[in-house]
Amino acid sequence: MERSRPVIGQSWFWSVKLAVATGIAYFLAGRLGLIVAVEPGLAIFWPASGISVGALIALGSRARLPVAAAVLVASTACGLSIGRSAWLSIAFGLLNTLQTLVTAWLIERWFGRTFKLEDVRRVLWFFTATAVGSAIAAAGAVVAISLFKPTVSPLHVWGLWFAASTLGVRPLHC
Repeated sequence: MERSRPVIGQSWFWSVKLAVATGIAYFLAGRLGLIVAVEPGLAIFWPASGISVGALIALGSRARLPVAAAVLVASTACGLSIGRSAWLSIAFGLLNTLQTLVTAWLIERWFGRTFKLEDVRRVLWFFTATAVGSAIAAAGAVVAISLFKPTVSPLHVWGLWFAASTLGVRPLHC
């Protein structure tokens, strides 16, 4: 019984360290994306998506909860740091978390726990998983934004969100 305590403590400590490190990296990458904004508050490139999806691909399913918590907190903080409303910032945080989890889940489902960009087929499926996760989150962004700014074009919002998230997750090899 004594041996299980350090393992539990190490597991908890590992999760906290992972969440903090991922959260800091996600926040900084998100702020970088907001510097290159097409409109105030609308990034044309969201590199933070690559941070979170990459962490889940590299670390596997045991990292889901710490990475998801980090994405939610860091994404919400990014929105608040540019003056976005709290409710919209939280909604975007939830959508960014959803996109990360869906993309990583699809990759793990299609390729198992060990995923490598070894051939064209894997690269294409990686892009497919990224597009599906981005499309789902973009649809959610349309709903969230339409509640706050009903005059904004849904197609414009969807296209920007989809492009920014998809570009942010591209593999480093490409």
